[in-house]
Amino acid sequence: MAILKGSEATEYSNLSPLLIVFFLAAAIAFTYIFGIIIYRLYFHPLARYPRPLLTPISPIPITFSLIRGRIPFFMEFCHDRYGPVVRISPNELCFDEKSSWKDIYGSGPGHKNFHKDPIHVGSIQAVPDVSTITMANDADDARQRRALSHAFSTKALSEQEYIVMSYVDVFSNKMREFAAKGQGSRAKCITNWLDIGDMALGEPFGYLKNENFRFWVPLISDSIKAGAFEQATRRMATAGSPLQRFLLWCIPDLISSTRRSYFK
Repeated sequence: MAILKGSEATEYSNLSPLLIVFFLAAAIAFTYIFGIIIYRLYFHPLARYPRPLLTPISPIPITFSLIRGRIPFFMEFCHDRYGPVVRISPNELCFDEKSSWKDIYGSGPGHKNFHKDPIHVGSIQAVPDVSTITMANDADDARQRRALSHAFSTKALSEQEYIVMSYVDVFSNKMREFAAKGQGSRAKCITNWLDIGDMALGEPFGYLKNENFRFWVPLISDSIKAGAFEQATRRMATAGSPLQRFLLWCIPDLISSTRRSYFK
């Protein structure tokens, strides 16, 4: 029978509680995670919907696609393989049916507005005194709809067709020039932008003709990318939770400040 010396016995007695606590914590964590996986796979309200292997378990697949800028292709893959209604994350369904568009986005008597999930509302962090049309509450949304409804009527759009066609012609000519000079990168840049100043403000910015893209054109693009990173934090953690705020804090200031600059 082995006999421990006093110092060895003291060291052993000090270590044992730490090991017990460690293994107990590991067992609790494993049981908790395993329980969540089982619940999301078999007992969750969305468990009956078709889905890829990992999407009901974790938001990581769709978050990874979001950060890479490939989320539309991820959803297309899911629909092509699993059908018109797919579970793309633990608490989210994606629809690819005509009737779904009207059911979700339609408005009218007896049709309540579906409020956006905090994941999407928070995809753009709140800016004081700013309410965008895509993130507005019911009152602001109604006011903005009334203000913009005429601009998107069939008559108004038909009246502006000649403006769009004029820029299509300019765009086509520029593409030919870029192709002749082998400037593929500039062609890629110009395809993203129509001179919306002519339609929205009645005065063109001129960046299609002059190739002067101005500071705010890349600023909008960078702001969209910043919004994707901010939405990713809300997909990985509950919106407004300490973990989500910590993930938001981890975003480089250069990215997070871009969108704030856009609204100033």
